[in-house]
Parts: sequence; structure tokens; C-alpha cells
Amino acid sequence: MSVKIPIWSRFVLVFLLLIAMFGLALSFGSVHYSFGFLIDGFFHGQNQKEITTLYELRLPRNIAAILIGAALGVSGSIMQALTRNPLADPGILGVSAGGNLSLALIIAFMPNLAFPGKMLASFLGAAAGTIFVLAISKQGNIYKIILAGAAVSAFLTAIASAVSILFKTSKEMNMWTSGGLVGTTFHEVALIAPVILLALVVSLFFLNKLAF
Repeated sequence: MSVKIPIWSRFVLVFLLLIAMFGLALSFGSVHYSFGFLIDGFFHGQNQKEITTLYELRLPRNIAAILIGAALGVSGSIMQALTRNPLADPGILGVSAGGNLSLALIIAFMPNLAFPGKMLASFLGAAAGTIFVLAISKQGNIYKIILAGAAVSAFLTAIASAVSILFKTSKEMNMWTSGGLVGTTFHEVALIAPVILLALVVSLFFLNKLAF
């Protein structure tokens, strides 16, 4: 006989697990710190030299990782609900490919564009890719949309790869597309946090419509 765990209990359990993973991420790196060291530094004002380094380097990266992970998880769940496919991901409707192509073009032709500009360009590219998929599928059933998404994603990904190879920007593109967090600061976190949190809150209003 299976035991059904209440939703609030699962939420608390996952939240505690997240806190534990966050602490481990702060502790381990090129230099390891104990939990006692972190508690003394962040809450008791000790070891300020090391804590300042952690605050400026590891802390923003870890917060960004949590925000981005939450965004990817929710977006994947939405795609799975929309397509009724438990293996679906945001790339199935051209979202990822559109964002990648836009980023590849920006890095190639406007390499000095600031982070907010790259973020906005990627968002617009992702939206354009999705609109393109929906347009060529002509509001058909979900199977036509998935097929159109696969075709458009392959096409846009090929163009992005060609641009990266032609302009020799593959290394920087890989850093973005593989989820690299090197160099992330609280400035970048402050830019992405409101967008992600707002999107997560809005998604809550569609739970009933997105349920399997």
C-alpha cells in the first residue's frame, strides 16, 4: 500500500534539501570551507577576508544557479503539459534555438553589447522562434506543432552553429549555452531575478490548465 505524502510536506522537504545543497555549493570549490567557518563569517562577522571573496564570487553564482534552475524546471514542466509529452523541453517549440541564434548573431556582430542587451536579445530571439513555429504549424494539432518545432529548431541551430564557426565565437557561445556561471555578479542576478520570479508567479495562475 503506497503512502501519499502531503504536498506541503514535500515542499518543506525539497526546500530543506535546497538549503543543504546551497550550503554545500558555498563550502566546496577551489578552496573548501567548513559550515562552521561559513556560519561564523556570515552571522558572527568573523573571517571577513574570506567571506568577502565568497560574497563576491560564489554567492551570486549560487543564487543565479537556483534562479536559472527554477526557470528551466518550470518551463520544462509547462512544455511537457502543453505537448502531453513527459520528455518535452523548452527546445521543442523553437524557444532554445531562437534564443541561441539571436545570441550567436549578437556575439558575432555586437560583441561589446552589455549583459542586459544580450539578455533582451536572447529573449526576443526565443519569442521569435516560438512564434515562427506556431505560424508555420498554422494552429494545427499538437503533433503538427511538435514536428514544426523540431524542424525549426534544427534549422535555427544550424544557422547559429554556422555563425559561431564563421566568426570563431564557438567558445563564448558554449559558455552561454552550457550554463556557465563564471563571472556572474550580483549585477546580473539583480537583472534576471525580477524576470524569473515574475514568470514563476504568473505560471502559478495556469496550474489547472497545464495539469496532465
